[in-house]
Amino acid sequence: MTIAAPPPDAVHATSDTVAAVAVHEYARAVVEGRIVANRYVRLLCDRHLRWLDRPDLRFDAAKAGRAIRFFGFLRLHEGDFEGLPFILGPWQAFIAGSIFGWYQRDEDGAWVRVIRNAYIETGKGSGKTPMAAGIALYGMAGEGRSGAAVYSAAPSRAQSVIPWNDARLMVQKSPALSARVEVFAHALAGPKGSSFTYLSSEAKNLHGPRVYIAIIEEEHAHPSPEVIDAMRAGTKGWREALIFRITNSGYDRHSVCWADHQYSINVLEGPLPPLWSSTKWPSRTTIRARPGRRGSKTPDGRLALSARRHRPGICE
Repeated sequence: MTIAAPPPDAVHATSDTVAAVAVHEYARAVVEGRIVANRYVRLLCDRHLRWLDRPDLRFDAAKAGRAIRFFGFLRLHEGDFEGLPFILGPWQAFIAGSIFGWYQRDEDGAWVRVIRNAYIETGKGSGKTPMAAGIALYGMAGEGRSGAAVYSAAPSRAQSVIPWNDARLMVQKSPALSARVEVFAHALAGPKGSSFTYLSSEAKNLHGPRVYIAIIEEEHAHPSPEVIDAMRAGTKGWREALIFRITNSGYDRHSVCWADHQYSINVLEGPLPPLWSSTKWPSRTTIRARPGRRGSKTPDGRLALSARRHRPGICE
């Protein structure tokens, strides 16, 4: 008897679903105390598990898993890990899976992503910038969207180029990506007219782009909301646009970063601020701990979750 092999799409769908299991497992492990995390990470994971019971929300395991598996095609480019696959740690897989896995119906009845504004606050050296570069590459070359314009944005050119340069080097080290993405001096060009470049208020080129994904580098260093506001204004043409902000805790309590820090706490602790109606759920995911300090698999020391206990609200 001959047993036919499953079609490639079926194999990929199964692999994606398996990869997405890590998202739920991380949330359960945090809530049950098997992974040590601060109060805000616990609240976020508890919300994830409660959302699984909501009839108006849907977790698309295949799409979440596809985003997680995409990182395996990327290659690291520094130190002892040069050339190795970028395998996400549990906390990173939770972030990627949450962003690309959660869906709700919009006013037209179409299923769209819930999380479109992600604020990721972790300690310096935790691997947030390489992860942001991977998110950018997935939006440009992994989702298959036509004309997906991805930007790394910051007040200065020196800041905004950092995630873009990580992405450039990942492409050059990855056979799978280098076959699909062209590298230019200041931009990456992907399939179907997609692109990834960097912008800054210093270069006066923030306004006008049509933004699918914006990577906001080190938000604690932003002196004003100019960069974020310009990127948000550019997302109007995309129902599933994503603003992906990364930062450490900083120190200025009169900054745009502190305002986001406080707003994220309000989202997790509830009740929600008045600007959110009952049908518009907060499009934000917040990670506030210091993962990845031991057992790391990335050059900058931050892929695996640390077992060290953190003070609530402190992420240095």
